[in-house]
Amino acid sequence: MVVLLWATNQRAGVADFLEVVLRQILVGFWLVLMACNGGEIDDDALCTEGVDCIEDCTDETDNDGDGAVDCADTDCDGKCWEICDDGRDNDGDGDIDCEDENCLGECPEKCFDGEDNDGDGLIDCQDIDCTDSCPEGCEDEKDNDGDGLVDCEDPECDGDCPEVCDDERDNDGDELTDCEDIDCTDVCAEDCTDTVDNDGDGLVDCDDVECTDVCSEDCTDSTDNDGDGLVDCEDPECDGGCPEVCGDGRDNDGDGLTDCEDGECVESDFCQEDCTDTVDNDLDGLVDCEDDDCWGKVCHPDGTEATVKSGSMTLQERYSFLYRFCSSSASSGFMFRNSSFEGGTAFNVKGQVKAKPEGATTWVTCDWSADTVYFGYLDSSSYTGSGSVSTRTTMAVVRNNFAVESKCALGDSWFLPQYLTKSGSDAAITGTGTRWYQGTVTSSTSTYGSGSTSSGCSSFYSSNSSMFKVALEEGEMYESK
Repeated sequence: MVVLLWATNQRAGVADFLEVVLRQILVGFWLVLMACNGGEIDDDALCTEGVDCIEDCTDETDNDGDGAVDCADTDCDGKCWEICDDGRDNDGDGDIDCEDENCLGECPEKCFDGEDNDGDGLIDCQDIDCTDSCPEGCEDEKDNDGDGLVDCEDPECDGDCPEVCDDERDNDGDELTDCEDIDCTDVCAEDCTDTVDNDGDGLVDCDDVECTDVCSEDCTDSTDNDGDGLVDCEDPECDGGCPEVCGDGRDNDGDGLTDCEDGECVESDFCQEDCTDTVDNDLDGLVDCEDDDCWGKVCHPDGTEATVKSGSMTLQERYSFLYRFCSSSASSGFMFRNSSFEGGTAFNVKGQVKAKPEGATTWVTCDWSADTVYFGYLDSSSYTGSGSVSTRTTMAVVRNNFAVESKCALGDSWFLPQYLTKSGSDAAITGTGTRWYQGTVTSSTSTYGSGSTSSGCSSFYSSNSSMFKVALEEGEMYESK
């Protein structure tokens, strides 16, 4: 009896202990009574005859026959350790299952009770089990969701934080990541040799202007190798190896001459001086009539006065005549043709001209010269049975190695007669009768020839040529307007 009472006392409180003692006294009294009556003890009979059978919560026996053994029996509630998943207060402390502190470490984590429910050493939102339940507070310097990342370290805060330039996240929510974001301009630098857009500006290596000083321009591959937006000869790096561009302010061909200073640009439209717009169009530092490109009639509104001073001249006149008559039926009819040529060549001609260039206040006298001068005209006429034709061809004067002093700003021979005809032993200006070349005949020669034929057709021809050599003297003045 004493052993039974002591075992019971190990699992129950004082009140429970007293209850057990009372029950044991009653049972013991009944046993004594039965013994006195000479009967046999039947435990099952005791339970079926109205006497309470009490579950012993520690003997692994279903004492009360309700099918539940020890602490599995609700009669043991309050006398057992807490079982954390049976919906009962097994230890009688008023807390059921995971509410009981004895279940800490055996239950799922509750994210807001201040307890380490699952026993992993992490409480509430510190526990990864609470990741979906606990939002990160992005400005409180705490790991609110317990994922080990604090504030802006946590991807949950993306969109509310300053851009971090090397974490592959859009921290500030502007849809630009790392070096793509302008906020990272001062942080990211382009590596010009790794085929990667390091600074996120959409330009890789030498396409990026940051690599201008690193990458060299290949001047012949139609590619902007150094990423400065200029291709081949457009790039100043190629100056010295390209054709001259007339108007870009650069010495493209490397000859030390820029734009219109370069002979390659003489024919360029860019380098033609407009002589009336007060602009230095060809960039030579000279404006309008200051520029020798403009020397000519446009810069001499008052005209010029020019004369011949000296030289020598050979004058020639030549005449030819042909007449033919045919009487045969196959070639009946007649033809008449004649022609005449008058012209000359002057040598080592020298003269003077008076001019008043645009902007000048006084007239200037300048010397001019030409090594050789050619002039003349050709008349021809013909007549056949079908009609007659007459033509005159006047040759423009050709002056070789012409020169005139620059102070008159004349440029070339525009101020001299452009068409001359022979007249006796001198030459006149066509259309004016002015004696331009004149002088003393030093010698003359003449030749004459004629002949006829009569084989099938009768024909007659003749020619006459005269040559005069003249020592030139001062001729009449020629005015240009």
